[in-house]
Order: sequence, then C-alpha cells, then structure tokens
Amino acid sequence: MKYAITFGFMSAAMAAAAFVYPSVGALLAWTSISFAGVSIAYAGAGARALGKGRDGRISSLHRIVLLPYLAFSWTVWHLCRILGREPSFNRIDDKLTVGRRLLSSEIPDGFEHYVDLTAEFEDPAIIRDHPSYRCLPILDAGIPSPQDLCRTIEAVSEGSTYVHCAQGHGRTGVFALALLIHRGRITTTQEGLDVLKSMRPAINLNRTQQRFIENYLIWRRKPDSSGSPALS
Repeated sequence: MKYAITFGFMSAAMAAAAFVYPSVGALLAWTSISFAGVSIAYAGAGARALGKGRDGRISSLHRIVLLPYLAFSWTVWHLCRILGREPSFNRIDDKLTVGRRLLSSEIPDGFEHYVDLTAEFEDPAIIRDHPSYRCLPILDAGIPSPQDLCRTIEAVSEGSTYVHCAQGHGRTGVFALALLIHRGRITTTQEGLDVLKSMRPAINLNRTQQRFIENYLIWRRKPDSSGSPALS
C-alpha cells in the first residue's frame, strides 16, 4: 500500500504544480495521470493496469498514458545498472540463473527458458522471440496471482531457466524460491533464501512476499496439491 500512497501523492503534487506553472501544465497533468494510474495498480488493480501482455509487450495505449512513469522507471533502472557493482546475473545451480533485466548485448547463451517478471519494462526482442519466453508481470515489491505462478512454474519445471525482474531481487526471489520448491531443491523458505543469497546477496523478500512463499510451501506439501492454491 505504501507504493499506492507514494504514487498517489506524486500524482497530486503534479496536478497541483500544473495549476501553478501553466506554461508546462499539460506535461505536469500528463505526469499526474500517469502516476495516478500506477497508484491505482498498487491499490488493487494489479499489474494488468500497466498493460503488459503475456507476449511481453506493453500496449500502445498504456505506453502513451504511462510514458512519464515508464521514463522515470527507465531512468532509475539505468542509473542502478551503471552505478551498481552487482553482476547482471548469478548462477544458482546448473538449472537456475537469476538476475536483472538484461540488455541485448548481455544475454547469455544456453537457456531453455526465460522468465520475465517485470510489469514496467519490456525485454529485448531477441528474448521475447525465444520459443520458451514466459512473461509473468508482477508489480515491483509485489506477488503474482497463484494461478499465474503455478502455470508459469509448470511451464519451466524442467530445463535451464533464467529468471529476472528489474534488478533481480524481490520478485526474482519469490519466483526462484517457488521454482526451487517445485523442483525439490529446497524444503524450507530459509534454506532457499540462504541458497539464493549465497550467490546473489541482495535478494530479499518483504513480508508479503515471504508470507506468499510460506503459503506456497505449505500447499506443495499437501498430498492433494493439485490445481492452483490460494496463496495470498
């Protein structure tokens, strides 16, 4: 909810500024509308409010309406990429590699699956065109729907997999833990976090994400754990 409040405040501030500075009022109003849309997404509408489809593309309408927010996100992402010292990705084991969103020049070879967890970015076309590219849009610091998680986990249950969000920390940690649990690689959340953090120390889950994974683990342990669980 703090993201909804933050972007809601930013939207209100831009709207107020539009009246104070009429010479750039249209630009400020556009920014206000963009941030308001993101606030609505975090308030409950979910990642679908950002317009990213399963093909990994953000719709043209959402690109236009949300352009100020998207430009803000791109700026922050590039600054983190340029100024940060963290590797773009880390190999957890022979079947799983986690990391941030990659540039076209950074894409490693040899992966059977690519899992894109961002709602605010598009992967390079060379990744989106991969036969086993999977897009599961999740809001930053958020969790996926149980149905979408289970569907995507099943699709990449075997084979070498690259999993990423924007920086390869929270959302990536959630999916990577669920995949390790599904593959029988770990038996507890803490064990999984220890495995992930030993290779990529900045991986960290907030309380909502931690609870989500704990519930996923409980569901996986049930003898009749078929279908899609109610995890949230």
